[in-house]
Amino acid sequence: MTRSTHLMWYIVGIGAAGAAVLCLVVLVARVFKKRLRNDRTPAPFTIQDLRDLRDRGDISQEEFNAMRNAVIGDLAGPAKTGAPTPMLDDADEQALPPESKHPED
Repeated sequence: MTRSTHLMWYIVGIGAAGAAVLCLVVLVARVFKKRLRNDRTPAPFTIQDLRDLRDRGDISQEEFNAMRNAVIGDLAGPAKTGAPTPMLDDADEQALPPESKHPED
């Protein structure tokens, strides 16, 4: 093989390796973008929406508690210890000190 042929194959090899790296970077970027998008999915209801449903009689107190805890769990993310999110009812919330209550309470 001549020197120009070796140079040509060297350039083709470098180009192929560069294209492979570029494809890998694009794939990883898509995966991270998808994960970030999934992490920012808003809760379907606010706690105030759930209170309004309960006050109108559309849902029971038990349904309110379960859905409110689900919303709080979604907003807080998964527990680091793996422990389940404790369920609070309105009486428990009223017993909390003022600094631990949410502004909308």
